[in-house]
Amino acid sequence: MEENYTKKRFLKIPLNEWRYELESGEISWDEHSLREWLWFKADLDTGKVIADCKVLEIELKRRFPRIKQLKNKINKLLLSLKKKRKLWFPEHTGKRGKIEIELQGFPLMSREYLDISHRFQAEVEQRIDKIHLQKDNSEAEALETKQRLERTNAQENQPSSSSEAEVPSSRESKQIKDKKDKIELTHLISTHPEINNTIQNEEKEKKEPEKNLMGLTFWSSEDVGYYFQKLIKEKTGMEPQINWERVSHKIGTFLEVYGPEEVPKIFNFYLESKECEKDRRELGFDLGVILSPYIINKWIASHSDEKK
Repeated sequence: MEENYTKKRFLKIPLNEWRYELESGEISWDEHSLREWLWFKADLDTGKVIADCKVLEIELKRRFPRIKQLKNKINKLLLSLKKKRKLWFPEHTGKRGKIEIELQGFPLMSREYLDISHRFQAEVEQRIDKIHLQKDNSEAEALETKQRLERTNAQENQPSSSSEAEVPSSRESKQIKDKKDKIELTHLISTHPEINNTIQNEEKEKKEPEKNLMGLTFWSSEDVGYYFQKLIKEKTGMEPQINWERVSHKIGTFLEVYGPEEVPKIFNFYLESKECEKDRRELGFDLGVILSPYIINKWIASHSDEKK
């Protein structure tokens, strides 16, 4: 009996700390569930766990049964926990596969507790070094540009000799060619206003690129709000206002449960269906209303009617 007892593994949970984090809202229940699972999987000697999002997706499927984009959900929870300094893992942007996660406060077999604060201090120092390097590079480039400009101005101010005048046009300096091209372009724009409009539109598109919403793999709340405003403006000519404090949670819940590909479908359902005709007249075009359980249930019911 005693031999079997010693084979059991025990894990000391910081009960008061975790309870306070949950009650105060510092940690969400979803974040708590993921962290708790990582603690169960961690090495007792190091406080580290080798994790793969694909594996975690399988293991936590029953914990998040209604989430379609579960891998994205897990990634977001990991990043959020790292931001809150409850765990740490190296940057892995663009990489796939396993990552090594270190758990803050994990009780080790040595009776010590894992402290990962130095990890975040190192990241801060790296960012500071990167900022300083960028600043030094910018200053060096600015100095080089200034010197090149001064040399160019000095060459342009020098009197031209007879030998320079005899140089063929094919061998003209780049500065002279650029000046000629600029003069020709200015004349062309002044005589053809439509060219000027085209150039201005191209410049505007460069400064304010259009969001390709349909190409996003996972929409944020801001993306959904932008799409909603654009859609209503195209349909009605007016741009609705959004109460972000009221709708951000509804958008996030809808994305997690139904996925981003369903966003245009429920919007079109509300705008075009007879079931929502009375709601449109009375409630107008409110993003919070459209993503409310009342409209979502109507939308789901419409799928059932179509199948019948």
